[in-house]
Amino acid sequence: MRIAVIGTGLIGALHARHLARHPACTLVAVCDTDIAKVQQVAGGLGCRAHADFATLIATEELDAVTIATP
Repeated sequence: MRIAVIGTGLIGALHARHLARHPACTLVAVCDTDIAKVQQVAGGLGCRAHADFATLIATEELDAVTIATP
């Protein structure tokens, strides 16, 4: 399953870490308007970073998205 996470705060980063380790998932990308944070999370997990959710949805081939925003 190809998954992305929108939001890289405390909970979003936690979701991304767990999904990146899950054997049935491929963490494709993370997305957040905080450029520094999204690049940090993506770099640590080996996935792509997006600053805009519309671009994420339009450009990535995904099966699911986790939304972890306030």
